[in-house]
Amino acid sequence: MEGNNAVSSIFQKGWDQYLKNTKIFLILSGSSMAMMESEALLYKSPLYGRRTGQLLLKSMQFKDAHKFFPKKSFSEFLEIFAIAGGTPAYLVEIDANKSLMENIKTKVFPPTEYLHNEIEFILKEELREPKNYLAILRAISWGKRKLGEIINYTGLEKNIIAKYLIILDRLQIVEREVPVTDENPDKGRKGLYQINDNFVRFWFQYIYPYKSDLEIGRYGEVLRKYNKSFQILTSVAYKQACRQLLPDILFKHSRLEKVGKWWDRNEEIDIVGINEETKEIFFGECKWSNKLVGVNIYENLKRKAKLVDWYKDKRKENFILFSKVGFTEGMVKIANKENVFLVKKNILDKF
Repeated sequence: MEGNNAVSSIFQKGWDQYLKNTKIFLILSGSSMAMMESEALLYKSPLYGRRTGQLLLKSMQFKDAHKFFPKKSFSEFLEIFAIAGGTPAYLVEIDANKSLMENIKTKVFPPTEYLHNEIEFILKEELREPKNYLAILRAISWGKRKLGEIINYTGLEKNIIAKYLIILDRLQIVEREVPVTDENPDKGRKGLYQINDNFVRFWFQYIYPYKSDLEIGRYGEVLRKYNKSFQILTSVAYKQACRQLLPDILFKHSRLEKVGKWWDRNEEIDIVGINEETKEIFFGECKWSNKLVGVNIYENLKRKAKLVDWYKDKRKENFILFSKVGFTEGMVKIANKENVFLVKKNILDKF
């Protein structure tokens, strides 16, 4: 397309004159969303009106991405997922025979490597003003999730920020998250922006702020930060995996229409799954730590559940706890008595 802007017209002529009445099944695939839209989907494109259908391929979910590393345990793959997410191009860069640290030092940190420069290349390919988008993504990656916080951090005007965020959402890099029980998600005031791609999140934490050090091979400071804070990204990935796996775990018990999380002011629930038709709701907490999950976690979850304003007197409540290492004896006894779902990491492995 860059070398010859008549390519779309050539395809149009080829299709109209030679191919459309044959048994040819023609698939056009491209990694640049901007190019695919302008050359194949938009009204002004020569190919407009000729497509049978279109498909936007999204990142794979945890259980499918895990198939790239079938010999890895849940814990081992979770750390890979925290970095590469569900994007095949990133997953195939990870060498299964090397440790995660070795992969980071050889596949991500060196400026000559594909993953090191990938995010900047994507932004330059898709967008006209990558510097402003980098500033927005940096703000979100550092915890500035409200629109006002992003505006204050970047110094950009509100209408410009709003336009950029819509484009980043379309590219599946950023998403506006609202409580799963919100009836009007597009108009809700509780919306928070988050980076939607795990590798983009990792890149802004460990690559972008340290590019000058990494370019001259000074990995020490970055590795210290990685060793100190990577557990946070792993915990985020664990919650992400639990939300994705929840419908599979509960498929024999309930059909969930929506799964997300809930928050209000200073309170937050990791996982909330709902079924509008049956008025059934699941409240869940995910703990990726080496401490057994006890009754205190369950009692606090029940307290927060009372704050959720969703079919208050008509709903059927259920509770589910996820743990890295397991549960206390007291929690197991209560779970058996009150029918609470307890999910340890090895149970997730079967998915």
